[in-house]
This record gives sequence, C-alpha cells and structure tokens, in this order.
Amino acid sequence: MKKKFFAVLLAVATAAALYGCGPDEGGNTQTQAGTQAEETVKETAKETEAAETEAPYERGTVSDAGFESEWLNIRFTATENDVMATQEEIDSLMDSGSEVIEENTGVDTSSASQTSVTEMMVSRTLGVPSIQLLVEDISGYDLSEEQYLDTVKAQLEAVGMGYTFPESYGTRSIAGQDHTVLKAEATYNGVDMVQEYAVRRQGDRMIAFVMTCTPDTQEDADALFGQFMAIR
Repeated sequence: MKKKFFAVLLAVATAAALYGCGPDEGGNTQTQAGTQAEETVKETAKETEAAETEAPYERGTVSDAGFESEWLNIRFTATENDVMATQEEIDSLMDSGSEVIEENTGVDTSSASQTSVTEMMVSRTLGVPSIQLLVEDISGYDLSEEQYLDTVKAQLEAVGMGYTFPESYGTRSIAGQDHTVLKAEATYNGVDMVQEYAVRRQGDRMIAFVMTCTPDTQEDADALFGQFMAIR
C-alpha cells in the first residue's frame, strides 16, 4: 500500500528546495490577520459535501491572481505579497524532489505522477511561508485521514532529515472545511522548518495542503491559509 502514497513526501522535498531554504536574515515578513471562514460558509460546505464527493474529479486553474477549483469548492486570492508557481516550475521542482527522495531512501517515485496532482504552489515573496495543494487518487483504499497521515509520518521518518512530530493529530478549517493535521519539524540546510500536513478525503481522492514555514513566520502562515475561501 505505501508504494501508492508518494505525493505528499515529494512535496516535502520541493517545499524545502523552492521556498524555505535560505538562512533567515531577519527580514520582515508582512503579517496579516488570519481570515477565518464564517459559520454560514461552513454550513454551505456541509450542505454541498455529498454532491461534491460524487462529482468526478476536475483539476483547478492557476493564474497570477490565484487559484480556483469548483471540484474542491475553493478559491485562493493572491495578494501583492504572494508568488504563484507556474506549471513549469511545479514540474521542475517535483522532479528535483523526486531525486532527493530516491537518493535518501532508494525508493522509486516514478509512479507518483500517475496517482497525484499538484494543483498549486504559493509562497510569500520572501519564500516563506508557502503552501502546496495536492490531490491524490486513493481509489480502492479504505483510508481515513489519520491512516493516510500515518503513512506520511512513516515516510518522513524514513527520508533521513531528522523529522520530529511535536503534537498528536489536530484539525484546521480551510475554506470552511475541516482537515486533519499532522505537524512536523526539521532542519534543512541549517534552517529550522515547521511543516503542516492538512488532509481531507473527498470521494476517492485525498486532498493535502502542505505548509512550510520558519518558526518566526507561523503567524503569517495562518494568514496565508486564511486566503483560501469557499466559492459557494
């Protein structure tokens, strides 16, 4: 079963390679107040959840202005402080991440592209925090969010970057929908990193948000999460 779940692990390497790896030189990252979904949005999400679960998967669209997915019922609006990765950049970084994983674990990651899609990557202009959104096909597997995260945790431990997990699984509301969360910490290229894996199952897909930040940009990471809103 584990051979099927490489997408989130690849995201770890690409997040480190692209967004979070320069030493922190004390630059000021603009912090915004986190935007939380209104209760009415949550109720709307619950009412439409059954219909969305049964709808066939359709990839969202990315532009300089942000990201939108009707299937996920999510819209991300970028600000002047955000950088949206292009598809070419995403592909290049996923290739680099694949090389990192294979060098450190000896695992062949070539099947990852057949089961997973990186919908988007966004970071603040200084590089951190960043968020990646992935969708993985887990059809045929009766997996809960926690079981999926158990696999992610095992893979993180195997990659040899000294990951630690300071908390048990928690929750985060993103665009009015509850996600199960795994928090992880590691040091990469001499920089302390904090990562969060927020996952939610929708039909035969697992939706995974992978957030990477430094200890002093965690508040801004919450603000970045807050830019994801429900479309309806």
